[in-house]
Amino acid sequence: MIASNNRYGYIDTLRGISAILVIVSHMSERIREHYLDSVWVFEQALMWLLSEIFDTGRIGVVIFFCISGFLIPSSLSRSKFRPMLTFIITRFFRLYPVYWASIPIALVVIQLPNGRFFSHGDIIANFTMLQQFIGRPNIQGLYWTLQIELIFYFVCVLMFILGQLDKPARVLQAAVFFLVASILMSAARYLTDSKLPVALPLSLSIMFWGYLWRMYLVDKNEEAKRFSIAFGISYIILLIPICLMSYNRDYGFGETWYKYLVSYTVGLFIFCFFTNFRKINWIFGEYLGRISYSMYLFGTVSIVIELNLLKYLEIPVVLHMAIAVGLCIVISSVTFAVIEDPSIKLGKRILTFARGNSAVKVG
Repeated sequence: MIASNNRYGYIDTLRGISAILVIVSHMSERIREHYLDSVWVFEQALMWLLSEIFDTGRIGVVIFFCISGFLIPSSLSRSKFRPMLTFIITRFFRLYPVYWASIPIALVVIQLPNGRFFSHGDIIANFTMLQQFIGRPNIQGLYWTLQIELIFYFVCVLMFILGQLDKPARVLQAAVFFLVASILMSAARYLTDSKLPVALPLSLSIMFWGYLWRMYLVDKNEEAKRFSIAFGISYIILLIPICLMSYNRDYGFGETWYKYLVSYTVGLFIFCFFTNFRKINWIFGEYLGRISYSMYLFGTVSIVIELNLLKYLEIPVVLHMAIAVGLCIVISSVTFAVIEDPSIKLGKRILTFARGNSAVKVG
């Protein structure tokens, strides 16, 4: 392994590992759903472990949310030129162009071969990334996390406008607010037997905790240190009743309380450990972090392609997973080079142009 000199290379490496965890989870689910009878008993046990106990996909998503909290609010607070405009433009060009590319590819590779068709309204709604807010289905199930990201951005912007985003006490209050909302929503879900989206406030609370964790580790804020440790412990303890009330019934998505409890706890532990006690600065890991968004969007596409091409080969499941991850890295490298990176640079050029115009007007 070659060390990276990037100050936040360990965060990028962790992000790349998280993307791989999500791919492994989706691969396990596909094999269990369609090919379980053709794999060895040991491999069946492995697939069960990865999808029913250690839900690697959920672990990866929890780490992703922590990383968003670690990075996103500080980028808004540090911006010197029109922070709101800078934030909106950079986030838009970072998220949307490659996301738009994933929609038709997912339709052709995943949905149409399975005989699933979406209405024109569903497809148009997905292009906004706001589809679930208006009651439309996700073309890829994993899109649900992106809508939580948008809510997080909105709350961060609101707190920034109010001048509260850089105050640890206010960030703690936001984290506590969403954790309390999780408890109330889980109780309502249990009592009414309705599938309320408990994961929404639970994820938002993790994200604001991630920002507190950054204030402690990077900014060396002692108040944030006390808040982040106290909230982290409270979060783990309260996860037990939240998971018991929310996921005591399966609504058709393989939901069990112990799977959610283990996944959230392990995800938080991994994030804490590898951002504080053992930072991994690895050049290839950093590269995986750079393309991790594409890996997340095209992971299932890669899995479907791999399984369709190699499903008749009697090779170990672990090798299938390795090939799928490798294929995803190749596809994501292309989409990053052709779509994602150019769109990010375009956003930066637009900001540079805006700064230039602003300087001319001031002069």
